[in-house]
Amino acid sequence: MKIELPPKYYLAHFLELRSALLGLYGDFFDETHFAFLNDFDQLSEDAQCMYLRLMNRKGRYFFKETLRYSEIGSHEDVLQELKNKKFIKDVLSEDWCGLLIFLPKPKLIEFAEEKGLAIKKSWSKEKLQLALRENELPAALKLENIIVQDRMEELSYLIFLYFGKIQDNLSLYTLRDLGVRKVSREKTSFEARFKSKDEARAHYFFAKLAEDYSDYGEIAKWPLSLNAESTHLRETILLAIAEDFKKDFKLAKALEVLRFCQQHPGREKRIRLLYQMDLKEECLEELNLVLDNPMSDLEYLFAEDFLARKYHKKKVGILTETLKHAQVVPIDESYFRHPEMGVKDHFKDRGIPSFHLENYLWNSLFGVLFWEELFESDKTGLYNEFERSPKDLWSDKFYFLHQDSIHKKLELFHDQEKILSYLLKKIETKTGIQNGVFGWHESLAPTLTTFISHSNPESIIEILIYMARDYHNRSTGFPDLLAIEKGKAKFYEIKAEGDSLKQIQLLQMIALKRASFEVEILQVKYSFNPEQTYVVVDIETTGGGSPYHRITELGAVKMRNGKVIDKYQQLINPQRFISREIEALTGISNQLVRNAPKFAEVADAFDEFTKDAIFVAHNVSFDYGFLQAEYARLERKFVRPYICTKAGMKKYYPGLDGYGLKKLTLQFDIKLETHHRAMCDAEAAAELLRLINKKRELIHRTPKQS
Repeated sequence: MKIELPPKYYLAHFLELRSALLGLYGDFFDETHFAFLNDFDQLSEDAQCMYLRLMNRKGRYFFKETLRYSEIGSHEDVLQELKNKKFIKDVLSEDWCGLLIFLPKPKLIEFAEEKGLAIKKSWSKEKLQLALRENELPAALKLENIIVQDRMEELSYLIFLYFGKIQDNLSLYTLRDLGVRKVSREKTSFEARFKSKDEARAHYFFAKLAEDYSDYGEIAKWPLSLNAESTHLRETILLAIAEDFKKDFKLAKALEVLRFCQQHPGREKRIRLLYQMDLKEECLEELNLVLDNPMSDLEYLFAEDFLARKYHKKKVGILTETLKHAQVVPIDESYFRHPEMGVKDHFKDRGIPSFHLENYLWNSLFGVLFWEELFESDKTGLYNEFERSPKDLWSDKFYFLHQDSIHKKLELFHDQEKILSYLLKKIETKTGIQNGVFGWHESLAPTLTTFISHSNPESIIEILIYMARDYHNRSTGFPDLLAIEKGKAKFYEIKAEGDSLKQIQLLQMIALKRASFEVEILQVKYSFNPEQTYVVVDIETTGGGSPYHRITELGAVKMRNGKVIDKYQQLINPQRFISREIEALTGISNQLVRNAPKFAEVADAFDEFTKDAIFVAHNVSFDYGFLQAEYARLERKFVRPYICTKAGMKKYYPGLDGYGLKKLTLQFDIKLETHHRAMCDAEAAAELLRLINKKRELIHRTPKQS
C-alpha cells in the first residue's frame, strides 16, 4: 500500500527532533542554540516550513523563483520574515566562492566575458571557477534573485547531537514514515550520546574536520577527544593528513603529524616511517613502548613481527611465513573472481560439506545469543530509534556491563539440545528485525545448527567471550570457509595467487587455534579442470537496461568435459509491454508470453539449474546483471563465478574480424538458426566455450619455460 505523507510532514519531523534534543541534550546547548530554537518558534508556520525546505535541499544558495511550494503561502512575505529573523540573508562579497559552485556554467561564462577574461566556452565548469575565483562579484549579477541560507552552524550542531554525524537533512524520518527505514522497536527510551558539553563539542569538531581537513590548523590545539568514536575520527584524520604529506614526499611533515597518533594503526605507521627515515634508535624505542603497552592485539602482532624482521634479522615476516606453508589447492581458473566458491566446490566433490561464511558465522551467533543484552537490556545504550548498534560495542563496557547474563547464556552450550532450542526460538521470534550486528539469512538456523553440532562447546564459549571483551576490534577477519571434516568443524582461510595474509586474519586464526579449533590456510592455484561444470546462459529482454526492463526468455546449456549434459529453456512473462522493435528483433511478442510464468515462479528452478556451476554468457555482464536484478526484486541474491565467451574469444583467438556472437558463429561455422532466441544463442555460446577450453587445456598442459 502506498503511503501518503501529509503536506507539512517535514515540519512535524523537525518538531520531533527539537523535542528529543531538549530532552536529551539541553545541557549541551550554547546561548546561540537556544536563541536559534527560540527564534524558530516565533516564526509563522509558513516561514518555519520554508526554512526547513531550504534545509532539506542541497547547498546554501537558492534562486528565489525555485522556492514556491503549494503548502506555503505568500512567497515574498515568508522570505522577508526569514530575513528579519536572520534565517536567510542577501548575497555578500564573501559569498563569491560559494556562488561559483552554485551558479550554472552559462552564467559563469557571461561573468568571465564581462571581466574580459581569456576563457573558452568549452572549458569545464571547474576550470571556469578557477579563472573567476580571484575576481569580485560581477556588477551584472542580479543579487535580489538569490538568497543565502543562514544560521547553518547552529542547525548543523543540533542535528549532529542527535545523529552523531554531520548531515544536512532529516531524510531518515521521511524514510521511517514511508516504511523504507526500519527503526528500533526493541527500546522506547534512549540516552544521550555524550556525557558533557566538552565531549559533544570535541566530537563535533572532529566530525566537521573529517569532511574537510584542508585547513586543519595546529594539531596541538585540537580539542581533547573524550570518547572512543571521536578518538577514532581524530586518528583517521591524522592518518589522512600524514598520507597526503607522504604522497608529496614530505616525510618529515608526515612524521610530525604521526607523532600525535595514539592508536593503531597510527603508531604502526609512525614506526614504519621512522625506520624508513633511518631513525632506527627512535624506532626501536617506539617498538618497545608498543610491546610494553599495546593498544590492541593487532598492534602487538605488528610490533613483535617488525622487531623480529628489522632488528633480529628474521628473513621473512610472520604473515609471509604463515602463507608460505599453506596447502595448495588446484581449482579451475573460471573461479578467478570467486576463489572461495571454487574451494567450496572442490570440497563438495570430495564429499566434504562447507559453508562460505567469513564473519557472518560468529557475528550472527553473537547477535542471536546476546540479543537481549545488545538491544533490549536497560543497561544497553541506544541513542535514538535509528541506531542499530549499541554504543557499548565500541569499548570493553559491553562485557563488563552484562558479564553475569553473558556467562549464564554461555552455560547453555554444555547442553547441545538446550542451546539449539534457545537459538532457534530466538531466530524464529526476531527474524527480520534490523540490527547493526548481523543480517538475517534463510540459511542462518541450519548453519548454526551444523556448526554447534560439530564443535566443542568450550571452544565456542572461548571465542564468544573473546568477542564480547572487544567486539569493535574482534568482529572481522574470521576465516572464509567452515567445513565439516571427520565429524568436526574446521576453518579455512582462502588465498588466491598473489593475495597476502592480513594482520587481522592471522590474529583471528591464532584466536581460533587458541580455542582449540582446527584452522588452515589454503593457497589457490588456478588450473584447467576438464571436469568443471558450466552453465552457458542467454536471456532475451524487453530492452537494454535491467532497472527498467525485464527478462522475456531464459535459455541455458549445462556442460561438463565438453559435452552437453542438460538444458533449460523458459519463456517469461515480463509484466511489462514488449515494443514492436524488440518483437521484430527476438520474435517474442506480448501474445507469446501472456500465459508464461513470471520470473518469481521459475526463480527456484533456475537457481537450482545453475547452482554449483560456472556461469557463462556472451557479454556476461549483461545476462548476469539482469538476472541479479531479477533476484534482487525477490529480495534474493544470485551469486555465481562467471566468465565471458566474448572476452575469452578475444584472449585466445586474437585478431578476428569482430567478436559479436553472430560474427563468431560465421567465422567458426557454428549453427545459429534463430539468433536472439535464448536457447539458440546459448547453444552457440556453448560452442564458443568449447573452443576457449581447448585453448585453455593446451596452455595448462604445456610445460612453462624456465
